[in-house]
Amino acid sequence: MSRAALLALFAVAACTGPGPAGEAARRADEAQALVTRAIDCERLGAAIDAQAETAADANRAPVPLGQPLRVRLHELRAVTPSVAPGRKEKAADRFAGLVPFRVAASGTHAVLLASLAWADLAEANPPRLVPPQSFEWLTVCGRRFKSGLYALEPGREYVVQLWDSPDREVTLILRRLP
Repeated sequence: MSRAALLALFAVAACTGPGPAGEAARRADEAQALVTRAIDCERLGAAIDAQAETAADANRAPVPLGQPLRVRLHELRAVTPSVAPGRKEKAADRFAGLVPFRVAASGTHAVLLASLAWADLAEANPPRLVPPQSFEWLTVCGRRFKSGLYALEPGREYVVQLWDSPDREVTLILRRLP
């Protein structure tokens, strides 16, 4: 093998090795695995009814963390987004809503959504999009959930912005990972 070919082979091996990006992906996969183990399937069937907000300044009580929620959404045009939605609506007859919550302890928090709705997570005040650490589709208790993992700070208020949902009611779980 020529020296140039050997150097090219080493360069490719260095790019595909377990560097920082590979380590971050491994940690994200481990955290997503924690999500599925932390859900109690019996509680999933006993979801709490919750009404989504139409505007971020509605000042309603935040929803509880850890408990599955059955969230009733509004007609999309009735909702004022907290941040620019990450996706444009596909049709006018879709649904949307804002779900406020507070974080008591820092750490990684999971947002699980059993819907095709678009979900953005934002700090409530001032409104600022929070990027996910990881995003994956998971099967939990026989149902498909979108699972986003976020590093959140204690004492802050956040909002899950659900947008462009084909369903008026969606199942949502917000929880801190152990």
